Amino acid sequence: MLTGGGTGGHLGPLLALHEYYQTIAARADTETVERMRLPWEWLYIGSKKGVEARVIPARGIPCAFILTGKLRRYFSLATLAAPFLITIGIIQAWVVLRKFKPHAVFCSGGYVSFPVAWAARLSRIPVIMHEQTVSMGLSNRLISRFARKILLSYPSTVSQCERGVCAVVGNPVRPSLLNGDKEKGLSLLGFTGREPVVLVLGGAQGCHFLNNAILTEISKWLEMCQLVIATGENPDLHLWKTRESQLSTSQRRNLRIFPYISDELGDILKAADLVISRSGAGTIAELIAVGKPGILVPLPQSAGGEQKKNAQLLEKAGGAIVLDQAGTSPEMLFSTVQGLLGDHERLQTMVEGVATISSGDSAMRIIGEIMTVVSSGRHL
Repeated sequence: MLTGGGTGGHLGPLLALHEYYQTIAARADTETVERMRLPWEWLYIGSKKGVEARVIPARGIPCAFILTGKLRRYFSLATLAAPFLITIGIIQAWVVLRKFKPHAVFCSGGYVSFPVAWAARLSRIPVIMHEQTVSMGLSNRLISRFARKILLSYPSTVSQCERGVCAVVGNPVRPSLLNGDKEKGLSLLGFTGREPVVLVLGGAQGCHFLNNAILTEISKWLEMCQLVIATGENPDLHLWKTRESQLSTSQRRNLRIFPYISDELGDILKAADLVISRSGAGTIAELIAVGKPGILVPLPQSAGGEQKKNAQLLEKAGGAIVLDQAGTSPEMLFSTVQGLLGDHERLQTMVEGVATISSGDSAMRIIGEIMTVVSSGRHL
């Protein structure tokens, strides 16, 4: 059973794990079928309010949805209702668990994972937890106190584990992302590849700061590079489409606007020379996996400053430039990108820096950890 969500970063490992399993199952021989006890049955439990309600069903994964409250590090009116919603969610998850009877529950964090993990504990079903960020999130901190296995993306997070049941496995990305093709990406975009390609990603919800900063200087950007931007499904998309209609024919040739990039992301990442984005766990994992340098603008209000810590990991390796949102004007963002695109030696050095952070075969390691837990028995 899978759970986790609220943001694209928490969904990434779940989608990667499921896709990796499908790849294995499709070509499994008799020995693999017996060793892995194939086929597996899958069920995802999440919230209808998160991005998972759209993304998970589209991947063909059976779903069940529960109510839940968000665990917060600060007080708000919603904090008062959270305990009641979480309790309802635990009861709903317990009912689902009783019907599905999974051998294990794999949690990727986010507020929806806590009631499911707690219901699994009450049902004596082993919980395997995965943390995608450098700094462990609140839900995962709570789950880590009773999880059978704690899986981490980075060695620096080991010190945050209070129990000695952790393993560093990396943060998996979908196999299809790793198989991206540059020429296919350029063809999809209608770009020639003779000019630098800059990809702007705002995450599952989009990033208003980046959308606005680049749109302000759009004419200068389109003289400098060929630009691909995922604005998110939000009012910014309409603003970009309106501005696009006002551009000259030559400028429009250098611009591609998407609300969200999904199945084509692997090819488009390969075609890009530079990525500008927030620094959520999923984005960091993708940049590491495909070896792309980035300019990262961490979300200022991310829980526990986790996006800043994620960005600093890549910056320390030499694979990214990190900009503070409060101190970054549209002009500064443009000049930073302009300077980097004009310095091919530095860009190559950044590519080499990203390569030093090996993500390895994370999905295979996680599958192995799940098999170990399942083989050791169901009871906690």
